[in-house]
Amino acid sequence: MPRLAVLLLLASPLCAQAWCFSEAAREYSLPPDLLRAIAHVESRSRADALHVNRDRSEDVGAMQINSVHFPLLKTVGIDRTMLLTDPCLNVRTGAWVLATGVKKHGYTWRAVASYNPGDPGYIDRVWDAYRNRAWLGQAKTPKRPAS
Repeated sequence: MPRLAVLLLLASPLCAQAWCFSEAAREYSLPPDLLRAIAHVESRSRADALHVNRDRSEDVGAMQINSVHFPLLKTVGIDRTMLLTDPCLNVRTGAWVLATGVKKHGYTWRAVASYNPGDPGYIDRVWDAYRNRAWLGQAKTPKRPAS
């Protein structure tokens, strides 16, 4: 019985992570696997990921929430530290960012592109991750969709 308890404890972060994507997707009416694909492309789903951009803005967490959003997030009580220490909050915030793009562009790849503007290959990488379920480590050789 102690072995089972240890295995359940080790597996629980995986369940919590899956729950986070499903819950955020439900909250914002988005496909959970699209959120997973974005997290995979952005950070390989690393909750502790940090990146400083050429414009000196910063991307934080699994969903690489850009610091341009920090002032608005602060008004609802969310700060940089929370986005780095609460992976579910980071995923929910990423879902909010994507939902903002969907509200503006509809359910299109243009909405996905708005998640990471200025990156011409972004849609193709997200599509490849989504189609191949890359977050499961089962990615096939990417094939670029015809333009």
